Amino acid sequence: MGYEIPQTILDISGYPELADAVLKGLTVLLILHPIVAALSLIGAATSLFLDTHAMLIISLVVTIFNSFLSSIVLAADLAIIIIAQDRIPGLTGGSFDIEWGDGTWMVLIGVALSWLGVILLSIPVCGCCGASRRYRSWEAKRFRGGSSDPFEMAER
Repeated sequence: MGYEIPQTILDISGYPELADAVLKGLTVLLILHPIVAALSLIGAATSLFLDTHAMLIISLVVTIFNSFLSSIVLAADLAIIIIAQDRIPGLTGGSFDIEWGDGTWMVLIGVALSWLGVILLSIPVCGCCGASRRYRSWEAKRFRGGSSDPFEMAER
């Protein structure tokens, strides 16, 4: 289970036990990527049902946890790439080079969008920018049997 390093790479490094430790850490890091993706899906699913204030808070908590975890994954990805770019060409005599791949850019955009989601979900939860007044008046009117238009109260 896991990954195997070719014997030629182990001969270059001279530390086969260190390679096993690195592989275990890399496996944990790679397992975190699907976990972050699943949390993003849960956050997106809960944001579809923002009828109540409780669901807003649940969605915000899931999104905050996802943002922190995805930031950690991004930092680890960046550390691996930067260290590999620094050390691999020296170990291989310049015959092997490390480039920035698409995965790192996708994780970066995902982290940025996740933090944007935290900001946008915080607005109605905290009542910033007058969103609480509109949201609560719409919710109260909905329960009284009034109009279903959430912006009707703001136009008056």
